[in-house]
Amino acid sequence: MADNSLAVCLAEIKANPGRFYVYVLSRPSGEAFYIGCAVASVGRRWHRICDHEMFAKRGEQSLRASIIRKLLSDGYEVAYSIDSWHDDKEAMFAREMELIAGLGRRDLGIGPLANGNDGGTGAVGLSAATVAKMKRINKEMWTPERREAARQRAIVQMADPDRRAKQRDIARKFFADPENKKRFGAQMRELANVPERKAARMAIFSKVLNDPEKQAARNRKRAERMRDAKVRAAISESVKALWDDPEFRERGVKNLAEMNRKAWSNPDSREKHKAAQKARREREKAARQ
Repeated sequence: MADNSLAVCLAEIKANPGRFYVYVLSRPSGEAFYIGCAVASVGRRWHRICDHEMFAKRGEQSLRASIIRKLLSDGYEVAYSIDSWHDDKEAMFAREMELIAGLGRRDLGIGPLANGNDGGTGAVGLSAATVAKMKRINKEMWTPERREAARQRAIVQMADPDRRAKQRDIARKFFADPENKKRFGAQMRELANVPERKAARMAIFSKVLNDPEKQAARNRKRAERMRDAKVRAAISESVKALWDDPEFRERGVKNLAEMNRKAWSNPDSREKHKAAQKARREREKAARQ
């Protein structure tokens, strides 16, 4: 098997879960025509490096896809290679930008690369027209029918006990490494602080809270889950472990204090709390009689 095959790259990706990498797509001659970067996602069968041939075969309209289709139609294969591995995305982005700047972009007339931007975050150097085109293509691609089909596939896949068990085993092995756990936590905290993601989460949460049926279903599922002694014990141990971490404890105390301050500064919240306390006292009084 050639060292520049996709299979070799995927084996290397699988052996480095959670780490960041920069990869190169090349012609058979060895000339690079695309630089990309991604994270070796845990438990995934499909990775970013696999996307390009798939999209090209589906008819994606881009310089990169055109090059791939031409190579395949001429009987050649795309050459794949992992350029470098990194422990954080900043280093990964820096290396991607370094390679793109060094080799040069074809759309700017200064090199062979089909990259449409300068690298870094996937959006550096994009023109307004390119951004609009990407949004349009994405909107056209994810039709309601396609979203529903993807949802149904996910439901079927996760209904398989063996698949769920395999996913759990992969996750346990990954999080058994303190460095992986720390890196993953940092990534999740960073994502959680993105304003757009915060707003989207709050919109979904508000929708559930404002729907009595969804709220009732949510409460039933939670109650059913909490009847399991093993689940309660696991949650208890997890919470204890979190609060044993000084950094988490300090952050948690600050967050709770801020939440309480906001809640008690809201007149509606105060009135709601008073009403709940009054109702509780009345129930207790009735129970004693």
